Amino acid sequence: MQKWNRTGRTDQSDRTDQPGGMAPWDRTGQSDRMNPLGDPLGSQAPSESAGQQLKKSTASGNKRQSALHSSGRSFAVRRMVFDAMLVALFVVLSFLNVRIGNVFKIGFSSFATIMAAILLGPVDGFLVGCIGEFLEQLLTYGLTPTTVLYLIGPGARGLVLGLVLLLFAHGTSAYITALDRKRPYALGTALILSSFAQTMLNTLANYVDSKLFGWYSPEIVFGSLAARTIVGFAQTFVFAGLAVTVLHALRNSRFIPYPAAVNR
Repeated sequence: MQKWNRTGRTDQSDRTDQPGGMAPWDRTGQSDRMNPLGDPLGSQAPSESAGQQLKKSTASGNKRQSALHSSGRSFAVRRMVFDAMLVALFVVLSFLNVRIGNVFKIGFSSFATIMAAILLGPVDGFLVGCIGEFLEQLLTYGLTPTTVLYLIGPGARGLVLGLVLLLFAHGTSAYITALDRKRPYALGTALILSSFAQTMLNTLANYVDSKLFGWYSPEIVFGSLAARTIVGFAQTFVFAGLAVTVLHALRNSRFIPYPAAVNR
């Protein structure tokens, strides 16, 4: 007869040399036999399954990060291409400018700056305005001590236009805000402030230039300020309407490099 202990198991249940080479099993159905690493044999399969899940999760995360990195890099390349195209457009349109006297100019090159600020934001608007104006000054007048002064106005137009649109964006982009027909005041405010900023800065550049080189008198510079401001406002709204039309066409063709603009 076998002696039973209080747990209901025989005294021989602690032995590992059971007849037939069978290992004893506890109440959970797992073997008491240990593998060489010291883990129960019954727990080996779940451990391997967890390891496989961890590897799959890591691989999936790496794929997502790689896809996001590739998408971001592609967007950066397309963004630089767009900036270069808009700078080239700025220079081409500058040859169509109509000059009346020394300080009064009806220009078309600001269309490229408006496009850059609406499509890509204030930084790109600033860069397109500055670089485009620098090339225009270089091709028209050459490099002079006051060349840098004339870069500030066009750059400020793009910067102010993009920043004001972002203030009305509420978490979206300047592009979405500019094309929002329910809030036309956002684009209107941005256009007025950006045009006024460029006119004032160009007037300051003209004044400094007149003092240094005497190309024109301060009376002419400030006497034409009102007329230049009105013409600047009119030009800005015409160019913005044209820019919005072109951007709508580009969005429908899926050529716009801004993800938020394409998806919305």
